[in-house]
Amino acid sequence: MKKSIILIIATLAIASLAIAHGPHGHGDGYAGQENAHLAPFARMLADVELSVDQHNQIRNIRAKYQKQNIPLRSEINVWRLEMKEELREHNYAEAKKIVTKINNQQALIEKNSIDMRKELWETLTPEQQKQAEEAQYIRTPGKDRMSRDFKKNTGKRGNSPGFQKVK
Repeated sequence: MKKSIILIIATLAIASLAIAHGPHGHGDGYAGQENAHLAPFARMLADVELSVDQHNQIRNIRAKYQKQNIPLRSEINVWRLEMKEELREHNYAEAKKIVTKINNQQALIEKNSIDMRKELWETLTPEQQKQAEEAQYIRTPGKDRMSRDFKKNTGKRGNSPGFQKVK
């Protein structure tokens, strides 16, 4: 009886979340923040008009790399547990070897992330790539632009365009 009540409550909670997020999986949000929960590259893609085929390609590419990374992350978790055991037993040399394994595995995950990003980028047409670059530059100017503006405007905070006072 308890299990069925919990199952019903969970189903209702999931259904209400799906309804609240609308047909495209995004909530209404506040102006300029509707894609704030997405990673920067995904936010950039959200600003580009994609065809149904492109949406499907992107979904498949992401799924492919997520599947590749699951076993890699699982191994990292196992190695972290092993490392804790080695540290408890004061086997510091072994713990260091495990850290090397973890770092190598994390490097593979990062390389997969780069490969995924490249594949996602290649699904866009040249016009869409230009739109995406412009949208990304406007939405999140990044450290380079901010530091350039900061240096250009006497180095004082409040003089750069991003910090100007409203009159």
